[in-house]
Amino acid sequence: MLKKFISKNLHIIALVYIFFCLILGAWYLLHNDLFFPSDIARDFLIFEEINLKKIVLIGPRSSAIPGVFHGPLWSYLNFPAFLIGKGNPIYAAWFWLLLTLIFLWTSFLLIKNITDKKVAIVNTMLLAAMLIPWIKKFYNPIGALFLLPALLYSLVKYEQTKKSYFLGLHFLIVGLIIQFQMAVGGPLLILSLVWISIFIIKNRLYKHLLWILILSLPLSTFIVFELVHHFPQFHAAINFVLNKADVPKFGLFARLIQRLYTLALEGLYFFKAEESLYFFKPYITSIFNIFVSMIIFFYLFIKKSIKPKYTDVTKIALYFYLGFYFLSLGFNGELRVHYWLPIVPAIYLIFSIIVVNYAQKITLICLSIVLLTALIQGTSEAIDAKNKIGLSEDDWQFQQKIAQTIFNDGEKDFGYFIFTPDIYAYESKYAMSYFTKLNADKNVSVYQKKTVTYLIVAPNPDFRPDITSAEWKKSKINIPYEKLPEKTIELTDGYKIEKYHFDKQDLSMLPNRDINDWLYFR
Repeated sequence: MLKKFISKNLHIIALVYIFFCLILGAWYLLHNDLFFPSDIARDFLIFEEINLKKIVLIGPRSSAIPGVFHGPLWSYLNFPAFLIGKGNPIYAAWFWLLLTLIFLWTSFLLIKNITDKKVAIVNTMLLAAMLIPWIKKFYNPIGALFLLPALLYSLVKYEQTKKSYFLGLHFLIVGLIIQFQMAVGGPLLILSLVWISIFIIKNRLYKHLLWILILSLPLSTFIVFELVHHFPQFHAAINFVLNKADVPKFGLFARLIQRLYTLALEGLYFFKAEESLYFFKPYITSIFNIFVSMIIFFYLFIKKSIKPKYTDVTKIALYFYLGFYFLSLGFNGELRVHYWLPIVPAIYLIFSIIVVNYAQKITLICLSIVLLTALIQGTSEAIDAKNKIGLSEDDWQFQQKIAQTIFNDGEKDFGYFIFTPDIYAYESKYAMSYFTKLNADKNVSVYQKKTVTYLIVAPNPDFRPDITSAEWKKSKINIPYEKLPEKTIELTDGYKIEKYHFDKQDLSMLPNRDINDWLYFR
């Protein structure tokens, strides 16, 4: 009876569920806020760079390989929202919500086209659940994630129809994914080339290989940048391959264990660990994920009775999911969430097919638990937001409050410096830059000593006793230990603003020039 009711009203249940997912995901946005950690703040500084230079060939730096950068596509995609909002990050956050709606709708249509309506509905619900914790903090890997369903769709349609334009679409999508996130796009390109080459040779469709030239469009920014700057990223990649790069390295066995753990547990992303909730502590969510892994393994490799209409899709999604983790063994570092997150829609699609294909109690119960868990965790995060909105450093309202405090202090001519343990200080840099534009009547000097100078000071890190704000002031700003601020404003999360009045002797002691990197490291 219940099964019949759910089957008949699945589309209504899905719409209601997705609505609640969007409300929870947009909770910060509904409170006129967004999560504003270093990576997102850096993106807004890149938007400023685009506004100034118009043409930018590289995006944010890759955290995997020193000296390598992602493409600028994510920056240009968000740039119109930046312009419309005149630099206000809240406008970009509303744009992220719009992107989420577009992604869910297009994913539904694409998956429905290569499977059926029920699979598409279940898959869309899973994707909506997945995005709850991410809507408030979109960055470049999300762009790659949004293209994954289209990547699977294009290859399935090419294999089923043998129409070459689907192959062209597939290569274009792979190139766009490389623009967004190289750590995902590179392996996906290799996997695509292997699959497509075998298919083309088998069916003697050699002319179709010409479609690979379409890759030159999304990769053009990398090509031009390398030619203009004498191949710096190429040399950086070679140094990394030859183990000459100064980065932490994992041995093969450690990599294998970490990849298997991610592939079968954490990377499934059905149950996310959350220390604040007892039932979602890491060891408990691991048990839940093991259970889902066993269900997927049983129905794929033991039961082996997937309906013919799902066979091609399942085969291709599984190929990309497993193939990505296999190729990732070639990267001798840790596989972090922003590397594997974009591949998650592949396993969600496989799970959706299993649920609909078998429609047994155990699969339906498992799906219900996954979907309910996402709502519980999203609700918990929304409740906990009251302790973070405007109060923690990774928060736009908090950074806005710091800048506002300085600009409301009444000074018309001042300089400022920012200390954070990570040395980048992108969060406060963007907030100060944004408020400088809002207060055109004030003469603000960036990282320069003026008679009135403000220091934004983050707390000293417990794990690095060698990094202190006192030492930074002495060695970088050239402020003697004995020089005390005229005023100190204590803020939440350990931050403070120090206001100095400098005389001629103080001003003659120039700050270290290397601190004014602004966005150099991206």
